[in-house]
This record gives sequence, C-alpha cells and structure tokens, in this order.
Amino acid sequence: MAKKKPAKPRKPRPPAKPEPSGPRTLRGRIAGVSYKNDDGSDRQAIIRRRCRAGMRLELRPEPKNKHDRNAIAAWISWRSLLIFSGSAQLGYLERDDAAAVAKHLKAGGRARARVVEVMGGTRDKPSRGVLIEVDLV
Repeated sequence: MAKKKPAKPRKPRPPAKPEPSGPRTLRGRIAGVSYKNDDGSDRQAIIRRRCRAGMRLELRPEPKNKHDRNAIAAWISWRSLLIFSGSAQLGYLERDDAAAVAKHLKAGGRARARVVEVMGGTRDKPSRGVLIEVDLV
C-alpha cells in the first residue's frame, strides 16, 4: 500500500481591502437641476441668481426618499444686505456619489461640499448645470 503524502499547508487568504483612509474627494454634477423644488421655486433660476464657484453646499441625507434611500440633497445658503438670507435646494448628488457619501456619513465621517463650476447658460445651452466637489473627511 502506498503512503499518503502529507497535506500542504493552506495559504491564508489575503485580508479584504480596507476602505481608503484619510480624506477622499468626489467630483461630479448635481442631478435634478431642471426640476422645481417642493415649494415651487425654480432650481434653474436659483442657480442663475445665487450659485457661484466656491460656494459651500449643505448636504442633507434623505433616507426616506422614495426613489433612493441613499439620496443626498444639495442645498445652498445666501445672505444679502446683511439682513436677508435664504437657502434652496439645487438638486441631488448623483446616485453613485450619494451611496459613497451616505456610507461614509453612516460610519461617522464628515463631508464638505463646494461648487466648482456653474456650466451652461448660453444661447446654445440655456440650461445650467453645477459641478461640485465633496471632500470626505
């Protein structure tokens, strides 16, 4: 009878890749800029009158959103003549970015967002869009 060879020791599985540590920046467009807000305000008019490169955005998660439980609304705030102020929704983070930001926030992280560029608004392309950056810290 032939002798059995001893079993080779198994190589341990490599650990799962960890989430990137440290700050990470997402760059994308705000979705839904051509819709009206719940209060009837026109997002295109708000972008035209109020939105400028460098402005900070407030990100508001909407876990009860019927279209996407990871939805994150993008809002701007402004102040004029030191006594008048307001805020309005510009739209939503794109679905993939919203999922990444929602996961980061649920894990206890923070997110800072800003307007990079307001696009469009020309004769050839009258609709405006908003390019943003979101820093995950």
